Amino acid sequence: MSTQLSLHEKAAERARLEQAWQQWEDDVAELRMLVRTTADRVAYGRPTNHLSLVLVEELEAALDPYAGALVVVSHDRRFASRWRGTVIDFPTTPATESRSSTWRRAVMSVREIAVEGAPYGVVAAGGEVWTTLVHTGRVATVSGRVFDLEAPESRPSVIVDGPDAAVWFTRNGDDRVGRIGYDGVASAVQIAGAPYGLCVGPDGALWCTLMSNDAIGRITTDGEVTTYPIGTTGAFPAMITTYAGDLWFTLNQANAIGRMTVAGDVTTYPLPTDATGPVGISAGPDGVWFTELLADRVGRIDVDGTIEEFALPGGSKPHAVAATPDGCWITLWAAAELVQVDAEGNITQRFGFGDGAEPHGLSADGTIWVALEKGSVAHIQPHG
Repeated sequence: MSTQLSLHEKAAERARLEQAWQQWEDDVAELRMLVRTTADRVAYGRPTNHLSLVLVEELEAALDPYAGALVVVSHDRRFASRWRGTVIDFPTTPATESRSSTWRRAVMSVREIAVEGAPYGVVAAGGEVWTTLVHTGRVATVSGRVFDLEAPESRPSVIVDGPDAAVWFTRNGDDRVGRIGYDGVASAVQIAGAPYGLCVGPDGALWCTLMSNDAIGRITTDGEVTTYPIGTTGAFPAMITTYAGDLWFTLNQANAIGRMTVAGDVTTYPLPTDATGPVGISAGPDGVWFTELLADRVGRIDVDGTIEEFALPGGSKPHAVAATPDGCWITLWAAAELVQVDAEGNITQRFGFGDGAEPHGLSADGTIWVALEKGSVAHIQPHG
């Protein structure tokens, strides 16, 4: 009798498993159809619960072609380790309120907008998001507008929102700084020395680094040009920002941070670590953040010249930095990632873009835009 009952139980279990398998195949078919629709986001909670390895791999294959924002909540370590997008870990704290606060800070949507032509710099301005296409001599918006500079070798690089209802950008390949009005009218100002970094200065003029001339250039919105020597030969000035009424810039080959008044007086601050290759720079409320590409570090210098350096993942090659009220965001060029760092130098969030993404330019103002040289612009937007 007990043997007969066991056989019935086995038959029932087999029937249940066959039904579950069929249901799973139906679910996968529905999922494949969903990810091929025009829906721009999909949320999936604990998708691998009670699944065999074969079924988990089927799930991964079904999700792989989806091009929108995909949010998956899972405690499956193997699934998380194979995930090619961003992984956000939520630390456990004893206080419910602390957990809720962590959740509100961390939940973000991430999506990419295809932009053909190797996006390099990026800025949000005039109701658009603009990007320089460094290898094609063009500037584009994520909405689809394309401005051909009719100079394929011009290498448009760093782009900023100007003071005159226009975006301005350096043309590193043909010694010009370009301007495109929000109305689409384009022009350019000639300035020798391979202009690269660019910012709006405290005086309302455009200030740029001149990489091959060891100088800083000043351009008014009327096109008047003035240049100031930085006083260091072969320094290769890279990016530039404004802080405390002065201009601050990285000296890539001199391993230093430069500071210039609007009158052209220069102070140079050598970095504590040798051969760091500083590149990106951005001013925050309590100092100026900068990246050390060759040392895999981010640094901060205050108005008195005190410098702090913080380690980043080895081999990541930090490139651009955008300061925020409580730290900064950094593109990690070699690691194909974006990280958020707090005021103490701790990484609080990481976003991966996949091998070969080559993240460069970065714009952060509540919402984050990243230029990916592979051919897209990533948008990372907090919720709540």
